[in-house]
Amino acid sequence: MHQLRELAERLEKEHGSVTEEEEQAALDRIAAIDNWHDERRPPGSPSSACFGTALRRASDGPSPGRAETATD
Repeated sequence: MHQLRELAERLEKEHGSVTEEEEQAALDRIAAIDNWHDERRPPGSPSSACFGTALRRASDGPSPGRAETATD
């Protein structure tokens, strides 16, 4: 987890923070991909909705860069 945080910090330093609009666009795209897969799954097989829900829940909290800049 530490290496992931370091990578996120380095990317934010080089490219700037992700905006709310960019983050929402990414989540919308993931949901669209999940729906596409769900439409092609055989009836009775598990849905990918749990994955998308987990991502949306995770996005409700601050990203590593936002948490640190909010306390500066």
